[in-house]
Parts: sequence; structure tokens; C-alpha cells
Amino acid sequence: MSTPNVYQVKPEMVAGKELNAFLRDCIAKEFEGQNCVIISESTRDQLVNYSATPRKIASFSVNTATGNHSIFFDVTECGTFKWA
Repeated sequence: MSTPNVYQVKPEMVAGKELNAFLRDCIAKEFEGQNCVIISESTRDQLVNYSATPRKIASFSVNTATGNHSIFFDVTECGTFKWA
């Protein structure tokens, strides 16, 4: 099984926007035109290949017309994650 891509999110990318809203915008852009629906969300501390220490990973399961997808974001540097 291949290692999934983890998109690193930096505070300057969020630019004062609420983190959850920023991530939802990213997901909408990634699945643009596919009528996507987020079916689950979670955060967890996880080891990743680019860090020796665990990172805070926000994961989303997304349903589209073509099937179910997962997308992962490293939000460690962005502070507290607030669920909608």
C-alpha cells in the first residue's frame, strides 16, 4: 500500500482565515466540479516521513460521483484546530 500525500499547511497560507474553513476550501478546489461531500473528519498525532516527531494530521473522507477519497493535511504549525 502506498503512503498517502500529506499536504503541509503553513500559517501564512491560512492568512487569518479559520483553519477549518481554509481546509474545506482546499478540498472544494481539489474536487472542483465533482459535487463532493465530506463524510468524516478527524485529527490525530501521526509520524510522517518528513519529521522525526509526530505531527498533527487532519484527515477528511470525501465522497464524489467517482467514489470515496481521503485527503490529509499537516496542520501542526497552524495552532488549534476547531471543528465546525
